[in-house]
Amino acid sequence: MHNITSPRSIGSKAESLNLLRKAGFRVPEFLLVQPMVQGGNAASLSQASLDPAPWSLAESDQRALEGFLKEGRYYAVRSSSELEDQAESAMAGLFETFLRVPAGEVTERIGDCLASARAERVRAFAAARGLPLAGAMTVIVQEMVEPELSGVLFTVNPQGLLNELTVVTGYGVGSGIVTDQVPVTTLIYHRQDKTELIMRQPASPELSAPQRRTLIEVGLALSQAFPWPVDAEFALAQGQLWLLQARPITALSEEVTVLDNSNLSESYPGLTLPLSIDFARTAYAGIFRGLMSRMFGQSLPPALETLAGEMVTASSGRMYYQINHWYQLMKLLPLSSWYIPLWQDMMGVNQRGIPKAEIALSPLQRACGLIRLARALASVPREMDRLDRDFQAFRRELEQSPVTELSREELRQRYDRMKAELLSRWDVTLLNDLHAFVLTGLLRRFRGRDASAFAGEITRLGEVASLRPVQLLGHMARIAPTQLLELTDATQIQQNLAKSGPFPDLLRDYLAEYGDRYLEELKLESRTFRTNPVLLAETLRALKTQGNLTDDRDDQPPVMPRGLGGWLYRRAARAIRNREVSRLNRTRIFGMARGIFLRLGELLVQAGELDDARDVFWLTQQEAMTGGSDLKQAVRERRQRYDQFGRLPMLSRLEFAGPAFDRILPDAVQAPDSQSGPIMGVGVSAGMARGRIRRVEDSSRVMPEPDEILVTRQTDPGWVFLLTRSAGIISEKGSLLSHTAIIARELSKPMVVGIPGALRRFRDGERVQINGQTGEIRRLEEHERN
Repeated sequence: MHNITSPRSIGSKAESLNLLRKAGFRVPEFLLVQPMVQGGNAASLSQASLDPAPWSLAESDQRALEGFLKEGRYYAVRSSSELEDQAESAMAGLFETFLRVPAGEVTERIGDCLASARAERVRAFAAARGLPLAGAMTVIVQEMVEPELSGVLFTVNPQGLLNELTVVTGYGVGSGIVTDQVPVTTLIYHRQDKTELIMRQPASPELSAPQRRTLIEVGLALSQAFPWPVDAEFALAQGQLWLLQARPITALSEEVTVLDNSNLSESYPGLTLPLSIDFARTAYAGIFRGLMSRMFGQSLPPALETLAGEMVTASSGRMYYQINHWYQLMKLLPLSSWYIPLWQDMMGVNQRGIPKAEIALSPLQRACGLIRLARALASVPREMDRLDRDFQAFRRELEQSPVTELSREELRQRYDRMKAELLSRWDVTLLNDLHAFVLTGLLRRFRGRDASAFAGEITRLGEVASLRPVQLLGHMARIAPTQLLELTDATQIQQNLAKSGPFPDLLRDYLAEYGDRYLEELKLESRTFRTNPVLLAETLRALKTQGNLTDDRDDQPPVMPRGLGGWLYRRAARAIRNREVSRLNRTRIFGMARGIFLRLGELLVQAGELDDARDVFWLTQQEAMTGGSDLKQAVRERRQRYDQFGRLPMLSRLEFAGPAFDRILPDAVQAPDSQSGPIMGVGVSAGMARGRIRRVEDSSRVMPEPDEILVTRQTDPGWVFLLTRSAGIISEKGSLLSHTAIIARELSKPMVVGIPGALRRFRDGERVQINGQTGEIRRLEEHERN
């Protein structure tokens, strides 16, 4: 994080106001004064000044103040301490701010701001963070704006999303908003997708389109004006937006995790269930570990081992590439600066910035890796042919023992074999993709002005494997008996498939070869022709209704260039064909996994551990394999969570400060009345804590223990005392921008807000676990019993 103050400075609030004014933002007129304590020194927070001391203003400040104040007008008087807004320590709300101060009382309020430097809450926070009590104090006197609406504009989402603007606004002046006294409307704007998400509490403002546009434009301008994330207090008055102050957003992790769904969203559109997410992680980890083992040997450096296991992930039920890990891997390749733009074109990556972080390897490791990679690339065509042959042999072997006849142990063994014999070798398909991308790029340059014609030729080469299932469907639809196409009952369709004859044989052959190729085929929960033959009948009926079905296609090969161009063309064509074959075989592998897990689901139903076989898709791989008495509860909880995820938009890119996480919208929170299952609130300060509940109705009478989690209606900045001593906070009211939430983040104390009736929902002494990132609260006694 950044510290915008310097030794003996005027404090970050005052510095920011100067920056805002210089950048051309609309800022109410203000004056900066520096009180002097007895002896003529600038007022500070040194230990010597903790006791009350006479103060005064320098003669120049006194004259300037007298000239600035006008009778009949009102002013805001704010402290600007050098201690505020240091790296990871905002000290939000700990020093005094006074609003609507008449001109005749401004001098007295300046003294009160100075006195707040000696407040017990300041010393308690400094002690908890190990901060020195030393720093200059400036006081800001600013013309008061009487707003219809006011709020705080964050140039990043303070929950830890760096590519979202966040605006929280309510009626009246801003003090009611940052102390959770008024209902608020939250606007979240995604920079890349340009989407707006609006969440309103009851009786909060409804922002008009011009107001939203103004707030977004100012937020983007602030991002350009400040080289670090800031939050800015604003006031909307008579159609004008005024910025009142700005300060750095503290307590954000320096580590950045970038998720991008370019290309991946084609395979995993929309919400993806937990089993598919878990299996995709396993598949990608096996493939990329295989690739890295080819380059660097079986014993990988820890950094590469971690990289291999984190190539894909999920956030709020959506699948993403960990795009920074992909770039780190590609930087290990030769000519990466040339290859990466090619890869970005092929994958449809729109954000072209390349992270600077690289994997630290010795020169010898890099050299050996590149030599092994060159050898592997030379053998790719042969390796791809061998992989296809071995895969087909594996399929034929499995057909001898249908999955429906296997026990749980036999299913585990088949699954382990599939991972060991197929997924661990699938990395050659990545090398083939590298082959295809590079050769296609070279050939495009070689063809020059013929590039557009070449694009059509090369595309046609890749259509051979992927078009065959469609062509067969068209043929079957044309010759299908009408009575079969009219069936809608799965049992009757299965009976027809079991009959002898040319058409049932054709259908069975199609299901054996292409039964896994269907919509969203890489999501295990998707229904396919193989798992639900009714879909096949419906598809054939729809195709027959359309008419004009034909198998005709142009099989004439394009004119082959000669010389180097011809060689490049043949190599590219083979790589593209192999890519399509491997993608179809990948679909079949996912179909094998789908069949294994559906059979496990049936066995779990027989054991009484699930209510429905398809509930298996709400589990992890380990849960599905081993079973357990709490699986039904896990399914119910995950269904509820996904109901909330479904209210979030699908975003193309997420940039997290720290590790990726799931999030839940405040107005999507569901707090069930029952005493079972998790209670969901809004996480405003990340972290996990377990402890005993302590309900707080009068904070002045509480001295919490370190293992206590405090439950209250609402908080204020004075809660710093309780925060330093407790394990975490649960509050009925609250928001992301409240002073207490900011302090909780700086103290690394988990905090969950937005729990209606929290004081009556919990009892003193019961043990709970709170997750300040996701907003989930669990009663531990019940959870531990399960």
